[in-house]
Amino acid sequence: MMILVILISGITMLLLSAVQSWLTGELSASKRRIFSLKAMLVQKKVVATIENDEAWQLTRDHPDNAGMFGCLSTNNCPAGARRFALYDSRGQKLLDSRIESEGLDVSGIPCIIPGAGAGGGGVEAERCVFRFDLQWEPDCTGCARQRARVLGDFETLSRMSLNLSRYRIDFVRGGAAGSLSESCRAMKGEIDQADHNSCILAVVGEACSNGAALIGVDPATGLKICRTMPAIGSPCTGGRGVIGFAQNGKLLCAN
Repeated sequence: MMILVILISGITMLLLSAVQSWLTGELSASKRRIFSLKAMLVQKKVVATIENDEAWQLTRDHPDNAGMFGCLSTNNCPAGARRFALYDSRGQKLLDSRIESEGLDVSGIPCIIPGAGAGGGGVEAERCVFRFDLQWEPDCTGCARQRARVLGDFETLSRMSLNLSRYRIDFVRGGAAGSLSESCRAMKGEIDQADHNSCILAVVGEACSNGAALIGVDPATGLKICRTMPAIGSPCTGGRGVIGFAQNGKLLCAN
């Protein structure tokens, strides 16, 4: 009888140990999944900030990045990557890759990395676990229109394992909306606040030089398309004047 009790007790202990190991493994896997999701959300927040036209303009114009982005306006940026400070649409700094102590918590909020600068340790050590090494470089050299290629290596200070390559950033900033915004600014116009898909030019006659007329904007490159007046006549029918251009590059004519 005693042997049977000992045997049952041993089997019970083995089962409990197996269940405990399984639960520990499941809990660990669940924590990794949650941590991975938080990392993905932080990465998406950084990308969304870069893709936001207002945030990107504030980033380009900010004194922290003085003189760094000006070459994009003249299309003469030299090759090579540069680290920069990223600002959101409210003008608040999200991160500066040149400062090693600046990181992001699991909600994508700026924080100080423990041990890298002032304010480390304690609760900060547990929450300030992410960092992006953000850089930008011209997407081409010697081309008609340069855009910023944004590169970002994702880093984590947590002991939780992550496939960091999944969160790496590498894309060219300046799709259709960016092209419209940049082209509009270059021609001293303003984005139409009613539809945000067209540019109203302040002085149409200054858009093209040497007596040429603006007949459209290339939506792929954002470059203006000019033709000499004798070759095209009036770009708008019925003697209407040109007032701007739309997202697709077509001219807007006065009513």
